[in-house]
Parts: sequence; C-alpha cells; structure tokens
Amino acid sequence: MNIFKRYCKTLFFHFIEIIIFLLLLTLLYYFNVISSNTYKVLKFLLLMITIFINSFILGKSAKHRGYQEGIRYGFIITIFFIIIALVGKQWKSNLFILYSMIFLTSILGSIMGIQKKES
Repeated sequence: MNIFKRYCKTLFFHFIEIIIFLLLLTLLYYFNVISSNTYKVLKFLLLMITIFINSFILGKSAKHRGYQEGIRYGFIITIFFIIIALVGKQWKSNLFILYSMIFLTSILGSIMGIQKKES
C-alpha cells in the first residue's frame, strides 16, 4: 500500500505542477508575450521537465533499482495520457513518439535520482 500511496502523491503533485505552469504559460501567450511556436515548444519542455523532476524524486526515494521506479511511473503517466487522448478522440500517430519520450524521460529521471542518492 505504501507504493500505491507514493505514486498517487507523486501523480497528484505532477498534475498540480502542470496545471499551474500551463496556466502561467497560457497567460503569457494570451497577452502576446510569447509567440505560438514558442508556446508549443515551452509546453513540450514543461511536460518533460515536470516528468523528469517527479521521477527524479521517486528514484531518490527508491531503495534500489531506480530504473524500475521510472518504468512504473512512466507507464502510469503514459497510460493516463493515452486514455485522455482516446476519450478526447485526438489520437494521432505522432503521439506515439511523445509517449515514448515521456516514458524514457521518466526512466532517465529515476536513474539520475537513485544515482544522486548514492553519492
């Protein structure tokens, strides 16, 4: 049950972070502070950075095998985004690349987190 609680807590904070940062980013776009291309790039980077940070924290709290934490967290996040895409009927073939990058970013963050813990 402790693992379930830890993942739920991490997912909750992850989505709160995304909502807050996207709100700020959208306000900047709305008031023409940033262009549409910059908005798209920053939105992608925001997603990758928040996933990396949260998986880093999960990896840091792992006892061993940080990559397994990353695989679990990446799998959960990817499944969640796939469900949202299917419900919203916005499934496109290029989303497979995005989901692969999400998965790999999560694994990399957890590996870096467990490495930081050991040193």
